[in-house]
Amino acid sequence: MATIRQLKSGNWNVQIREQGKRTSKTFPRQQEAERFALMGVSELSFHEVCDKYLEHMGDSVRYRVRCLKKNFKSPPTLADIEAFKRQRLKQVKSSTARVDLQMLTSIVKFDIKNVELDWPFLFKDFQ
Repeated sequence: MATIRQLKSGNWNVQIREQGKRTSKTFPRQQEAERFALMGVSELSFHEVCDKYLEHMGDSVRYRVRCLKKNFKSPPTLADIEAFKRQRLKQVKSSTARVDLQMLTSIVKFDIKNVELDWPFLFKDFQ
């Protein structure tokens, strides 16, 4: 059961009680709060989003997605991406690292349109 209320600050707070667990999260906009309330406590992990992307795109991207899953355990932040880029450039040529980052962008765009994992605020501009 989800309860949405507006705080004095103007932000929106969602409280969810499911299976004896209690979760509370605050959002700047009512629309985001309602979306979170509909999704409930159980959110997909980054690996599950990658698996859904593979189902959608097929096996042709399996190698690149496997590389991203190995390097990112949760939705990546800009610092995570920067560290991945530096590490990857030590291993492969710049064109390969660029393609890996393009694949990450594709996964993020796919998720925003289809799955809606709670990405860090920096990825909201990908739409």
